[in-house]
Amino acid sequence: MWETVKKVLVVNDSRFERKIMRDMLINLGYEVKTTNEYEVLILLDSFNPDIVIANMNMTNITGDRLIQNIKERRPTTKCYLSSCSEISPEYSQNQWIDGVFATPINPGSLVTILEKEEMEKPKPLEEVKDLVANCSLEENFHDENDVTRFTFCPYCGNTLSASSGKFVFCPFCGTKI
Repeated sequence: MWETVKKVLVVNDSRFERKIMRDMLINLGYEVKTTNEYEVLILLDSFNPDIVIANMNMTNITGDRLIQNIKERRPTTKCYLSSCSEISPEYSQNQWIDGVFATPINPGSLVTILEKEEMEKPKPLEEVKDLVANCSLEENFHDENDVTRFTFCPYCGNTLSASSGKFVFCPFCGTKI
């Protein structure tokens, strides 16, 4: 049985960042087209992507607004917001955004995020606080400033290595922790 190659459209105003993401995705087996924020809607119709990765900060539009426009036209297209700057946690709660990840990203983490069949919407902040409050000492640890650090992702449940330090984004599901 032949597996269908997924099409990915990368939207970024930085030509250099587009090329890096394109090369990584091609090496992972995806069919990839890249564009800037001005030509994305034209390519959306002609290329018919399964996945769109939009950069957060572009010259004349933000990635979240662009994703909203894309989802209004093509609601089944998976849309991911990426940024090399810190992304506010409320973007992961946005109904239009299927996932958030920081760049640069390693190929293994990227494929894990993109191949997840159904992106779980992150739990509301209140549920995450309850998870942390109910953790036993074996499930979390504290640093020298007595800040609780997760050894598991409260969104996807995967185990994080305590020796790796503080995680800003889960390397398995891409959600901000």
